[in-house]
Amino acid sequence: LVQGIAMMPPSIRPVGMLQEEPIGEYFADEVAAWNQEVRDTMDANGWPSLFQQDGETLDGLLLAHVHKQWGLADAVVLDVLAAGADGVWCSICEEGAAMGHASSCVTLANLARLGNKDVL
Repeated sequence: LVQGIAMMPPSIRPVGMLQEEPIGEYFADEVAAWNQEVRDTMDANGWPSLFQQDGETLDGLLLAHVHKQWGLADAVVLDVLAAGADGVWCSICEEGAAMGHASSCVTLANLARLGNKDVL
């Protein structure tokens, strides 16, 4: 699926893909490995993240949406970003319709705490 989408003409190809950890039960290294596999497939088929190259072009994006349940969401988010994701789909608050999800505030605070200058 990823290879097929990556090989579509850019004029009709979506700007990126979103992966979701829907039930909050997987460990950070598991989700990061899935994320890395998707990123590697995108890159190998001519759909690299142009946003990571120039900070402006929206093509080849890989986003993640991570649900809470067992307290692993924040670690998962950091690991998928380290494994090549361009960003996360989340809200300011952690509450959600069912079980909640990773919070952008916590993600930004963790990135700043880890020395990321782009969030300051």
